[in-house]
Amino acid sequence: MNLEALPPALAPLLARELEESGRLLEALKEGERVFAGRDAEAIQHTANTILQLYQSVETLETQRQQLLGAAGLSPDREGMERIITAANDPRPRQAWDRLLDNAAQIQKQNAINARIVEGSRRHAEAAFNLLRGKEPASELYSAKGRTGYGSGSSGITSRTIGKA
Repeated sequence: MNLEALPPALAPLLARELEESGRLLEALKEGERVFAGRDAEAIQHTANTILQLYQSVETLETQRQQLLGAAGLSPDREGMERIITAANDPRPRQAWDRLLDNAAQIQKQNAINARIVEGSRRHAEAAFNLLRGKEPASELYSAKGRTGYGSGSSGITSRTIGKA
């Protein structure tokens, strides 16, 4: 296996992967603002953009893994480390380190967005429960391990919101 021949084929792929992961990170940061705003149309647009960028990054990652496999290396971080160490060019190392940094930031931002979406889901669920006449209590676990609202025998009570 000639490790010296692989970096020229790998460099453009890493550059594209780095660019797409950067775009994904920016979309996720924008998603934090959009998801907190609860504008349904903006949420849908942002979610679609994020999904497309995830798919693009995933495709590039698969191509990188195939390239490493074709060179007889393991298609993972260890394989990348071997090829980068063998290269006499610092640019692949810099790109790989930036890509790993982007991946860590993407994971962190994705967790932030998930918390925002979960908070919005809970808020909407509480509002729907109010409209259905359920008590706006927090979810509690019964002795049977079930969740429910209120204190009725089923864990669900109703109340009159108003009379017409």
